[in-house]
Amino acid sequence: MSRSLQVYSQVAYEIMEKKSADVKQGMFSKRNLLPRLILRTTYMIFCGFLAAMLPFFGDINGVVGAVGFIPLDFVLPMILYNKTHKPKKSSLTYWINIILS
Repeated sequence: MSRSLQVYSQVAYEIMEKKSADVKQGMFSKRNLLPRLILRTTYMIFCGFLAAMLPFFGDINGVVGAVGFIPLDFVLPMILYNKTHKPKKSSLTYWINIILS
């Protein structure tokens, strides 16, 4: 499995190295070797982190959904009510909506 990741990652490596490498210097010069090492290591850490999270994708999906729906379900209706009906600022309804949102 790890060998196939290396094979399929070559395209990403090529794109990253074209943007960071100095063509005038050799491939293994210090100028080109350090960015290659950093970019490839960072990319592999990101891929490993993503692969480790994949078994928990349902949980991650739930958290992302909750973060997206809480404002839509609870906060936005109160704000829109205040914008639409324009209750007086001294009314109880206005302040309940402000405090809860």
